[in-house]
Amino acid sequence: MREFNEELLGAPEATGAGGSEVDYDTPPYSDLNSAMADNRLQVWNFGMGIEAHNLVPCLLTAAVFDASTFDALFASMVERTNEGVLISGPRGSTVSGLPLEADTVRDLLVSPRMSPIPAALLHLALQHRELLLGSST
Repeated sequence: MREFNEELLGAPEATGAGGSEVDYDTPPYSDLNSAMADNRLQVWNFGMGIEAHNLVPCLLTAAVFDASTFDALFASMVERTNEGVLISGPRGSTVSGLPLEADTVRDLLVSPRMSPIPAALLHLALQHRELLLGSST
């Protein structure tokens, strides 16, 4: 949840001792909890990877939001943070997403800016697309 707030909404890094405190009873955390409780947000963990250049472990986690829930939670989404640029579809008054389809994933995977851990997660998400998005896809 902290990552959604930090990476998509531009909040400062919540580090605990000496850093920003996290109050899970206030938005956006309470909204994310509510969305999970109502199945408007589902989260899957595909395992763990290790960043080769610094040996930092990373959880390979995919989150799938109901479209209207995503739009409401991230209406003030930022385009850039100190960690990089958010990749999305065309931007207007709202952010449009990218389809989880083979062509889109292939285009993202050939980007020289895509590090191995997110590339692995994209590959796994595409491989398990039916699980993530349901059998109607």
